Amino acid sequence: MIRTVQDLHSVNEKRKKDAHQIYKTIFIDMMTKINKKNDQQAFNMLYKPPTVIMGNINYNHKTCMLYLIRKLSKAGFIVFPMSHNLYIDWSITKRERVRKKVTFNI
Repeated sequence: MIRTVQDLHSVNEKRKKDAHQIYKTIFIDMMTKINKKNDQQAFNMLYKPPTVIMGNINYNHKTCMLYLIRKLSKAGFIVFPMSHNLYIDWSITKRERVRKKVTFNI
């Protein structure tokens, strides 16, 4: 069977959507854990996204980490990647943060 370029693109788009759905599921799981920590009056936590998801070849750990960092940062969390973990802090609101202007001389 000969596939067209459109067929190949649609297969790749489906893979991307499936991977994105996996990242959303992991994000929801992480937010549940953040809520539990917050209920325990904690203001930070270490979260380890799964490095491998069995039976799913679309999962990429690095892409998942970037997705989680982007989503958390947009929500106002302070996030630091640490090896295969994420340090998440919500003790400081965005308005309390002090932003320093950084310039680079090339």
